[in-house]
Amino acid sequence: MQQYIALTLLIEKDEPGYVAYCQELDVASSGATVEEATENISDAVEAYLNVLEKEGIREQIFKEKGVRIFAVRPTSVPCKEHFALKTGAFYRPYIKELHQLQVARA
Repeated sequence: MQQYIALTLLIEKDEPGYVAYCQELDVASSGATVEEATENISDAVEAYLNVLEKEGIREQIFKEKGVRIFAVRPTSVPCKEHFALKTGAFYRPYIKELHQLQVARA
């Protein structure tokens, strides 16, 4: 059975580059360009999710943080809250199939 998560990535200008933040999981990263910041936050979120899976606490953390699991790939991200966006800031969706994130348990 396929399962998906949909998260919100906030990207904003922060000299000299960009800061990226996943509001649902409280994970942050940065990059020199929008593309680099987006790639870095995606990698950071995936690494965090892999640790949750490896430690066997994914369900607990998802429940605590209000992260929903979808049976069908969502077409958008249902944002829990929005921050007042600064000039040059924007949201990007992060939609991932959960089986792509799982790692072998030790």
